[in-house]
Amino acid sequence: MNNTMTQRNNIQTNTVQFTDIRGEIADGIHSLPQGWNAIATGKGPYSMTNGKELATMAQLFSHKMRTGQVEFFQATRPEQTYNNIMSQLANETLAFYASDYQDNAYPVIEDIKKNLDAKEEHYAERLKFIAITQELLQEFGHTLPASFYWKYLSPVFRADPYEKVYLRKRQDYRNQARAWDAVLHAQKVFPVQMRIQSISSKYNITWDHACGCSDCGRASADAGKFEYQIPLSQKAEVIRAFIWTMFFEYAIFPLTPDANYILEGEERIAG
Repeated sequence: MNNTMTQRNNIQTNTVQFTDIRGEIADGIHSLPQGWNAIATGKGPYSMTNGKELATMAQLFSHKMRTGQVEFFQATRPEQTYNNIMSQLANETLAFYASDYQDNAYPVIEDIKKNLDAKEEHYAERLKFIAITQELLQEFGHTLPASFYWKYLSPVFRADPYEKVYLRKRQDYRNQARAWDAVLHAQKVFPVQMRIQSISSKYNITWDHACGCSDCGRASADAGKFEYQIPLSQKAEVIRAFIWTMFFEYAIFPLTPDANYILEGEERIAG
């Protein structure tokens, strides 16, 4: 990893340790939730290859969220209430991903296959979603968290794999909705979405996501196939951008307003 990404010039202020990363102030690694020091040093239950970069982004994310370094507040000093809220959200986010990146959080594909009923109506379709997830694991490995892969495995466990799902409205997805919503919204980093769709298209699967209040993750059968690869020279940057966006989307999930009207069918709106 490039030495310029390492932490330096540590400063201790109250209980938060600061550090300088490429000219930007960031929170010290020991100020982050448990697990991030192990990620940064390649120790503990983690086997990702981008641990140092992940930890660097976590330090920057923590500091910018906690101190209100967003465009809205550039002209004025943020209110302390805002700082407290964003600091809490940043801690929730980083605590979750410290756990989500642990090796034992990732799906074991062969075990999932073994538990399927080969005589069941949707068996062949379930195998498609497993194959897609397996290819995604081969593509991104543990550079992306476990929740990324569980999101794409989720149709395997539904009565109808092609069911339209509104994550915020489903009680059975209550524990997954925030992380899966972050995975979906982080695909505004378009090369990642293009690669997912490219892999999926080999199995005649297209992923649809309606942003806004719907938070809908759905797969639909489609005959179109296309090939797309993230350029190797850009891949590390693309993955960093995806992770950064995913962090923020996870953080703001509780702040996103919801409205049933958005989810209603045309016949109900017309009535």
